[in-house]
Amino acid sequence: MNCKNCGAPMSIEQNLFHCKYCGGYDFPNPNQDGVALLDKLSSFACPICKKSLVLATLQNVHILSCPNCRGNLIAQPKMLAILSQAESSPLPPNETILSSSNKPELSRIAICPSCQKKMNTYPYGGPGNIIIQGCDACQLIWLDFGELSRIIRAYIQMYKDSPDKLGARKQWIAF
Repeated sequence: MNCKNCGAPMSIEQNLFHCKYCGGYDFPNPNQDGVALLDKLSSFACPICKKSLVLATLQNVHILSCPNCRGNLIAQPKMLAILSQAESSPLPPNETILSSSNKPELSRIAICPSCQKKMNTYPYGGPGNIIIQGCDACQLIWLDFGELSRIIRAYIQMYKDSPDKLGARKQWIAF
């Protein structure tokens, strides 16, 4: 990305662009999932559309994102950091959710950008009605556009419930 003030190339510093020539800053705009692209190409290709993934940021956590299909590649250990920070964030916009029987992702083959093997396909274990592609060996998760915001929304909703409500729910499912 080039500086809007002087036209010089900008460098990435944490979650923003900085011009070392004139001192200007630019802040990338996040998409509907809250992901802001940092325009730095990675060596990985998108498992869906095969375009180069770019470095992106979500709540101060670096992930990789596809500028074409807008899916996100996230290291499994980073999901906890994303969800922990989500508790203090506003709820992402609500979206129409398809039933799992209509999901083409159930039969789609995604290749892991790291090891080049077929990623596993499985339903997300929590609310949100989404399908995740994941590579157990590389500990990578692929989420299509919109799925990350649904996971975050479900997580925030779960933790916004009062402790009494959560306690009642735990008693109800106790054996």
